[in-house]
Amino acid sequence: LRGFWAGALCDICQEGWRGAHCTLRCACSGHGACDRDTGECHCAADLSRGFWSGAACGHCAAGYQGLNCSLRTDAITQAPPLVHQTLQDPLW
Repeated sequence: LRGFWAGALCDICQEGWRGAHCTLRCACSGHGACDRDTGECHCAADLSRGFWSGAACGHCAAGYQGLNCSLRTDAITQAPPLVHQTLQDPLW
């Protein structure tokens, strides 16, 4: 039996492989899951795996950046409001 099979009956492709004989490697760059029939990538979109986009899940989804695409861009562009304090305000 050729191919990269999984399951109790060896009847489904292993993760990362697709096609009728499970011999075609998925091209989802490790940031998404591959449809075992079509090869279409379903990109990760959660805080633990990041928010990825693109045909091969190779770049950050809109609104995210960073090494793991888990940092929202608006978190960087929106600075916290300035707090004004006068000498008459207590410091404690």
